[in-house]
Amino acid sequence: MTDDKANLIPDQADVMSKDSKDAAEQAEIQQDSADRNTKAQGEPVSQPQADAPKAKPPIGSKKAKPLSAKKAARNKKRASKALVDRRNRKMGRYSTLSILLIIAVLLAVNILLESVVGDAWSWDITSNKLMTLGDVSIQLLDGLDQDVSITYLGTEDTLASSSTYSFMPDFLKEYAEKSNGKVAVSYVDPVTQPSIYTDLDANDVYNLTSGEFVVKSSETGRIKVVTTSELVTQEMDSSTYSYQITGYSAESAISGAINYVTLSTVPKIYFTSGHSEATLSDSYQYFENLLQNNGFETADLDLITSDSVPEDASAVIMLAPKTDLTELEAGKLTDYVEQGGNFMFAAGDFSTTAFTNVNKVLEDFNLSVSNDRAIETDQSRIYAQNNTYIIATSPSSDITASTYADNSPILILDAYYIQKLQNPVDWITVTNLIETSDQGARQQGGDENSVSASGVQTLALMSENTGFENGTTVTTSSRAIALGSASLFSDQVISVVQNSWYNYQLTYNMINWLTNNDASGNDLLISDKDVASYYLTNATNTAPLQMIAFFCSVVIPLILIISAIVVYRRRQHL
Repeated sequence: MTDDKANLIPDQADVMSKDSKDAAEQAEIQQDSADRNTKAQGEPVSQPQADAPKAKPPIGSKKAKPLSAKKAARNKKRASKALVDRRNRKMGRYSTLSILLIIAVLLAVNILLESVVGDAWSWDITSNKLMTLGDVSIQLLDGLDQDVSITYLGTEDTLASSSTYSFMPDFLKEYAEKSNGKVAVSYVDPVTQPSIYTDLDANDVYNLTSGEFVVKSSETGRIKVVTTSELVTQEMDSSTYSYQITGYSAESAISGAINYVTLSTVPKIYFTSGHSEATLSDSYQYFENLLQNNGFETADLDLITSDSVPEDASAVIMLAPKTDLTELEAGKLTDYVEQGGNFMFAAGDFSTTAFTNVNKVLEDFNLSVSNDRAIETDQSRIYAQNNTYIIATSPSSDITASTYADNSPILILDAYYIQKLQNPVDWITVTNLIETSDQGARQQGGDENSVSASGVQTLALMSENTGFENGTTVTTSSRAIALGSASLFSDQVISVVQNSWYNYQLTYNMINWLTNNDASGNDLLISDKDVASYYLTNATNTAPLQMIAFFCSVVIPLILIISAIVVYRRRQHL
């Protein structure tokens, strides 16, 4: 029993202590209320009677000690900090949930848009519009009346992961989407499906290999193979001896292949050989690509061994020969042009070689290649401070009428003076094609010390002869171009002037006119796209650029760092 009482006493004391505290707090509250009422009535607060008996504290209660001001302030600060911490935790939870919600919404919207609109809402933001078809290609696709297949011999992933050709899958998709269902793009890996070679090229004419694009028309059965090297243009860097990409020719290659396989007839151009001529693959690759990508076939022609010019020849070209034709060869060419054939002579670097037999062919067109070298004396029309490097112009003609802008420059190097013969007849029309300024001159016989009087010098002439037409065996006119220098379309020149000068466009127009391919005319030329450059050029005063660079790389980061430190320190003392 004693132990039980001992155990009960502390519990009773605790109860008494708790009750006394409650009573004291209740008394204090009542006293404060009474004081406020008295003040409100303007009466003095009554003080306890001196002789009034004081209430004894309950048994077991302890006298409360007043808190010091320092401890009270510390407790208040702790309470305030706890409140801020609770608020920060709450805001943190809200922020986390908000971020997760935004991410979920964005994912849902992305999936919805991908399934509903797909690529309809995609944009090509490359500065050179690398993955966008130009107006010429879209016009070509709009006019397609037969099905065309583009087959890449490899996987799409392999093509997309290429550092150089990664743009091609999206680019080919453009062809399919804008062709009204006429162009189908597929990817077939020859490793897993080796039969694709015979499916596309049953007779193994094209010797197909992996990594090539095969364009084929279901109607004509014609095939055009496009290699990856045709998708870009490259030049060797002389300092590193490595090739650098200078432009993208994918659109001209693919569109040209589509145009080629769908043509009802393909113009064929023969290039003469046997006179030390230049070959297309050596120094005229731009010219070769232009022909191939715009629906022309090319072949070599040896006039010595051939009985005549082939009947399927749309034109014959002598490209930068170093020696003259023989009389026999000239006779075969003359027979060809008098049957409605077309001929172009494009001279190489100037020399003292006389082209007597070539001129016999050109006589039918009132044209002649002289022994004089053309020069320019107007300093504004001289390139690289060399008076034989001429910045020429082209008068309006059937070739240039719709594409040539006044004063568009043409660069031509070391050219022969091309002469118009004084034999005016109604059935021959001769037109200036390329000429110097009115301050041009001629080095007669190539002699620098024998210079003619100043005046306009013709560097190229075009001529049409309708006199051979008889309505039966000859139904078309004959055409000829005498060009004083094949540098007009050489790699040396085109690589410098690119598409900003008129050389490339003029060459294309010349070939179309020469082959009577006027239907294609000026509408299907697709120029290469330049490599995008992000360098700032032509900045004569670099101080503003340096100031902007310093502000962006130093000042702004410092402001952000200082702001972050200030905010952090302030939050530490909350």
